[in-house]
Amino acid sequence: MRALLTVLALRAGRPVPVRELVDEVWYGDEPPADAVAALQALVGRLRGALGRDRVASTGAATGSTPAPGTWTPAASSGSPPTGPPP
Repeated sequence: MRALLTVLALRAGRPVPVRELVDEVWYGDEPPADAVAALQALVGRLRGALGRDRVASTGAATGSTPAPGTWTPAASSGSPPTGPPP
């Protein structure tokens, strides 16, 4: 989950293609056979840890004007998330 958080944080407010997320999250390792489903599970866990509004999505894409097959971290509210780090 930390790898996903890092990738999204470095691209805050910009759509990130799913393929790019898979490549970055499993960098140096072979991604799982169903990498997209594994990525969706990680996004769900990240939302649970940070709050659903921190990583918005609509179907296969996220953000205000998403490209198909992308995720976009929600714009920061200006305050850091509360609770322990993921």
